Amino acid sequence: MGCIWGFIKGILMTIGAITLVIAILIGVFVWQLTQPSGLEAQMHPVLATETAAASFDTKVGELELQLTNATSGDPVMLCLTEEEVTSKIVYELGNAPVDVKEVWVNFTDGKVQVVGKVDVGVELSAGIEIEITVNEDGDPTITFTEIAIGGGFGIPQQAKDAIANAIPSDEALTNMLKDLPVDIETIVIGDGELCFEGVKV
Repeated sequence: MGCIWGFIKGILMTIGAITLVIAILIGVFVWQLTQPSGLEAQMHPVLATETAAASFDTKVGELELQLTNATSGDPVMLCLTEEEVTSKIVYELGNAPVDVKEVWVNFTDGKVQVVGKVDVGVELSAGIEIEITVNEDGDPTITFTEIAIGGGFGIPQQAKDAIANAIPSDEALTNMLKDLPVDIETIVIGDGELCFEGVKV
């Protein structure tokens, strides 16, 4: 599906990797991690299905076709549901070096909330909440608003900052966008959907 799929896959793998890295890095706190995180309590479950993962692929393919037929300045948009993104992450992480037990992705009030559970002998739980916006230069910006681990165990702010800074999220998104024939103008998150809106260049 070309560069569009590369961009979307990059976002998915970044979100999925964030959750996995957090869970693994703080695995020493096993007893706390085996309990649901505070972030998880704010979220609703999302079921991963092959149908939703296939719908994700279909939408990305349709966008690729739309861009092929569009002329410069034509509007383009891609909207993905929580079920589609959750399902795609789960199936893309099928070959991960750890056993991914569950992933939920929620889109609400301008934020992306992700909770992941992995099995490394015991089940560990971790979650993140991020905001994705587009600045005046058209570059995406990711802001970490919450990093949570199981049992409500507190992470010092310095540790949260270190985890966030270890992931080159803004740079990765910007580099992926350079290959797209689209100027992203807005990213709208809410009501169970994440929508990218822009124009063909």
